[in-house]
This record gives sequence, structure tokens and C-alpha cells, in this order.
Amino acid sequence: MKKPAALASLAFLALLAFATGRYTARPNHDNHTGAKRVLYYVDPMHPSFRSDKPGIAPDCGMALEPVYEGEDPSAKLQLKPGAVSIPPEKQVLIGVRVLTVEKNSGSRLIRTTGRMEADSSKIFRVMAGAEGWVQSVKNNPAGTLVKKDELLASLYSREFRNAEQAYLGSLASLDRLKGSHDQEDPNRSSDASL
Repeated sequence: MKKPAALASLAFLALLAFATGRYTARPNHDNHTGAKRVLYYVDPMHPSFRSDKPGIAPDCGMALEPVYEGEDPSAKLQLKPGAVSIPPEKQVLIGVRVLTVEKNSGSRLIRTTGRMEADSSKIFRVMAGAEGWVQSVKNNPAGTLVKKDELLASLYSREFRNAEQAYLGSLASLDRLKGSHDQEDPNRSSDASL
């Protein structure tokens, strides 16, 4: 019998707490007679977008700003394309300062990052025909005209080196054969004269 009585008193207390919270949380309309009424909501980046309820702007993801009954709605809607409206209290928070434009002859150094890209219509690829690497590059600054048969770089390739050694070896063998032929020829000519 003690358990049902405890449960009933607990349920009664919960119901009493709910009713008290509901009564105190109810807005008192008598105190808010001077408050402005929201007409609609606009996108801060594109004021031409209107919505009947608060939310997130579909194009930029920012919260929609309310337009109140006493405000001049044309002030928010008459922004130039690309212009953004920032309320004065938010300007203070983000540190925006507005000054009048002055003509000044002073110069200023601006250092910034950038990306350079070569003119693709003036790039020509040179194909070596074999694997290798560039050993040295001749001094040809950018924009210099290159003439026919002008040396641009030295390329090392094992395939070219092997072909060069084989060619030089063949020339050496040919010279040796000619030398041995020349030694045999004088003997033959002397035999032929006898």
C-alpha cells in the first residue's frame, strides 16, 4: 500500500511542476505591446529572397534576417547587386570601420601570393627518343628567341652512350683493318713486280 501512494504522490508532483512551468513560461501579451511584429524574413546576401518563416538562406547558408513592421523594407531591398547589408551592431563585433574616400598620392607595397602560368601557345616539347636526364642547361632566359642548331641543354642517356661506344669501337676496328691491309699491300706489290 505504500508503493501505490508513493507513485500517486510522485505523479501529482510531476503534474504540478508541469502546470507551474507552463503557467510561468506563457508570454504575457500586456508587456509586449510596444514590440515590433515580424513581417517576413530576407536573405542577407540576396534581399530579393523572402520567406514567411525563419530559417537558412538556400544560396549562401546564412540565417535569414527579419524585417519588422516599423522598418523601411525598401532599404533592405534596394541594395545594388553584390552588396551586403550588415547591421551596425554586427559591424562593431567584426571590427568594420567606415571612412570617407580620400585622394592620396602615397604608394603602398603589397605582398601577396599568386600563381604564374606559362603561355601554352609558346611552349614546344623537345623529345629525346630515349630515357635519360638533363646534365646541364645553357643560359637562355625566358622570352629569348632560340635559333636553329643552338645548344639548349646536354642530355645523358645510357642508350645514346652505348650506341656512341659501339660506333667508336666500329671506327677503331675499321682503322685497324685498313692499317693491316696497308701493311700487306706493299709486300704484294713487291712480289708482283718481281
